[in-house]
Amino acid sequence: MIYVFLNRILQVVVIALVVATLTFLVTWFGPGDIATQVAIARYDLDRVTPEVVRDIRAQEGLERSGLYQFGTWLGRTITLDLGNSLVTGQGVGATIAYHFSYTLKLALAAMGISLAMALPLGIAGGSRPHSRLNQSLQIISSLLVSVPPYVLAMLLILLFSIYLMILPVAGFTRPEHIILPALTLGLGLFAMSNRLIASSVNTVRNSGYYLFARTKGLPGYQVLIRHGLKNASAPVLTFLGLQFAFLLDGVVIVESIFAWPGIGHLLLESIMARDIPVIQGVAMLIGVIYVSINTLVDLILLRLDPASAQQTTDRT
Repeated sequence: MIYVFLNRILQVVVIALVVATLTFLVTWFGPGDIATQVAIARYDLDRVTPEVVRDIRAQEGLERSGLYQFGTWLGRTITLDLGNSLVTGQGVGATIAYHFSYTLKLALAAMGISLAMALPLGIAGGSRPHSRLNQSLQIISSLLVSVPPYVLAMLLILLFSIYLMILPVAGFTRPEHIILPALTLGLGLFAMSNRLIASSVNTVRNSGYYLFARTKGLPGYQVLIRHGLKNASAPVLTFLGLQFAFLLDGVVIVESIFAWPGIGHLLLESIMARDIPVIQGVAMLIGVIYVSINTLVDLILLRLDPASAQQTTDRT
């Protein structure tokens, strides 16, 4: 476990720096003038003049070379100072922390909805792979997987907000505002999780040790609980870890549709405004999240199945 932890810590540092460097290069050398984009984001297009653009360029030091800008940012980052937003002037760390708190709430709610549906239905379907229940669940899962998130979001808005008028369309100030975006993400996650759980449970049921336990006279539910679920959990945990990391990155489309102020929404606005410090900070956070969650999943798998997890770690 110590080896896995130290190895992942090194990966966090390397990935964060590589992602931030690539992000800076793409943003700095992208088309358009950074000072102009920042001015538009600050004051709106109608109030932007050449004098305003010139003042912003001088104020933010944008007339300096890209190498100088990157070196300055790297020096601050080593001291854990991510700088200030070019648009709002607020600290990047505080800005990201604020928006990340909303993404975390949305991710936890979506995962809760997904697991509450996928775990019992996936186990039930995998235990009876040829039943009508499993066949119906597979059809529903296939339909949900094929529907893009923005289409599902529109359908839920039409049903619950416009037709039934029981949930707000967008916002984040009241508890009920989280229901529709969480349901949009949760249904998409359920579609994928249900299929994987059912497949894992069915694979375990056909394994030799499972069939041997049944021949000893143990009831089916005892064999499933004592032997089946633990062995079926490894691929499911790995997949759920990746799903949760994906959610914590912030789903840009869903957060934008429901005006949810998460990381994805922040990243989209920062890209439009060419707010380089914020973009780099969010990019670093995304890299850290992926490696951190993968580390946590590896440690859990190492606890559940040391031999299998160690082989995976060695390959990594």
